Amino acid sequence: MASRRERGKLGLTSVLALTPILTLALATDARAAALSTPVGVIGIESDDAEALAEGLTASLESGIDRLPGWRKAHVRESLSTLSFAFQCPSRPDPECLDRMAQHLGLDSIIWGSLRRVAEGRFDASVHLWRRRGPGSEYVARILASSAPTTDPVVGAQGLACAKNLLAPVLSRLNVQFAALGAPAFLRVDGVNRGNFVDGVVRLELAPGPHRVEAVQGILVVAGRELDLRGDEDGEVTLEAPGGSAAAVVGGFGAVPGGVLGAGPLPGAGALPGPGPDERSWKSYAAYGSLGVGGALGIAAIVEAVKFSSSKTDLEVSLARVPSAVTDVCATDSGPNAVDACRSYQSAQTSRLLGFVFGAVSVVAIGGGAALLWQATHEQKTADRNRIGFTPRTGGGEMTFTTPLD
Repeated sequence: MASRRERGKLGLTSVLALTPILTLALATDARAAALSTPVGVIGIESDDAEALAEGLTASLESGIDRLPGWRKAHVRESLSTLSFAFQCPSRPDPECLDRMAQHLGLDSIIWGSLRRVAEGRFDASVHLWRRRGPGSEYVARILASSAPTTDPVVGAQGLACAKNLLAPVLSRLNVQFAALGAPAFLRVDGVNRGNFVDGVVRLELAPGPHRVEAVQGILVVAGRELDLRGDEDGEVTLEAPGGSAAAVVGGFGAVPGGVLGAGPLPGAGALPGPGPDERSWKSYAAYGSLGVGGALGIAAIVEAVKFSSSKTDLEVSLARVPSAVTDVCATDSGPNAVDACRSYQSAQTSRLLGFVFGAVSVVAIGGGAALLWQATHEQKTADRNRIGFTPRTGGGEMTFTTPLD
């Protein structure tokens, strides 16, 4: 029996279907925030093109979030307000910018101004100030836009500003290796970055993921995955084969488990590696469950969209059916009733599938997250029991040791 009362019972599926997708999005955002350095963005100021300046600021913030190792920190106060509060000149000097950064609790801030240079043409002078070293600046040539917040040209200019300001800022890394026997060299992301001199190679790397390896001849004797934040210092110590690999993390203290991650050190070359254990299958099962849950969540959203469309068609068809008809799916009830019945059945099917997909998705994602936590916890516990875990107090330093596979 299909009646108008059924229309009020078809709205729960959409909310349930969105739950797993929102869970995955929040987890991804948290992971990205942990591996990135905040950059305060003070709104670009302009006397004659405020809308364009606001659009450029928004695109600059979006561009920063797209760069590995960085994330934007939106500043609510305007440049003029901060300058007045700290008695700065119209163009803030380094001392004033330092006071602003201390007030905002940041080590890097971006500020700038937009001025008209010709009819319909503007120059945006954007600057990066850093507490740890020299800053940078970039001038963007921008044309007037009727919709600066959605104009792709303005968006491209904001991304260009972010890249040109932050690309010169590298993370400094010291890699130590106590070579035994043959000389060793350092390989980063498959590229030779120099021989170990007195057991050390000093280099600068762009923020983001990297793989660092100590190589003797053609044999990779130690290696580790890194995920560097922007504008940070770090140190990695790798011992010779048969020993252990110790990692000392200095400026990366904000990264959970250390910047080098908490997983086992991967084997390489001819060195034998351990066979699969309980933690390995739990990790594979966890990622598989999360993948299945995400796919089912997407399927639930698709069914929710179908349900919404069928519900709209049902509303239209029911409006054409005489009020005397109580069962639109009964025989000989007219062509409009047949359309209403078809829409009703389609909505019912989509509601059922969406509910099933959404429920299974939540269960799969919850089970996968539980397995992943167990695998990580067991790995940390095993490493602690075998060789210890020693946090250092002060300076945000942490030392941990894992066996060399």
